[in-house]
Amino acid sequence: VKGGRPKIEEYDAEEAGTIALPDSEERDRIRNDPFAKLEQSGTQALQAKADKPIIELLQDQSEARNLNNYRLNKALRRQLRTQKKEAAAAEAEGSAKGLPAHIPLLKDTQEDVDVARGTRFASQGTGAGFEAAKT
Repeated sequence: VKGGRPKIEEYDAEEAGTIALPDSEERDRIRNDPFAKLEQSGTQALQAKADKPIIELLQDQSEARNLNNYRLNKALRRQLRTQKKEAAAAEAEGSAKGLPAHIPLLKDTQEDVDVARGTRFASQGTGAGFEAAKT
């Protein structure tokens, strides 16, 4: 492809918050050198000991969140059924008013009702809405 350049990305494991894996030279050195292997296992043990409270906290949070999947699923299904009924009712009301299906009908607010009540049309004489329509 003319004019195209390969995308070069640099990856830093610490910046991404992940564990840095050793490169092939480091793996070979650890595999062949018993002292390097011992040093690596000690480093991993210290890291595991430091990470243990965080991992336990994450496990506790996960268990608490997923303790009762049936109850959560039931509530979610009820909420989705309600949303579907409301959407179907709004679509039916929009169709009854002659709106196309791709235009959503918004819910009425008290402010909308008050503005509609205060609007006067030409057939009703002069009023605030009539004057505003003239300008």
